[in-house]
Amino acid sequence: MGSKDSSITLIIRIQWIINSEGQWEIRYIPKECNLSADRLAKFSLAW
Repeated sequence: MGSKDSSITLIIRIQWIINSEGQWEIRYIPKECNLSADRLAKFSLAW
């Protein structure tokens, strides 16, 4: 049950961040143009 509780906590935190930041814009950026984000994404998959 601990995994489910931590997932719910994470969702609540994400909702709080989204609501507190105001306006959001999502746009596509090729990984070649954003190597830092690409490395972070690969690092997170290695866990």
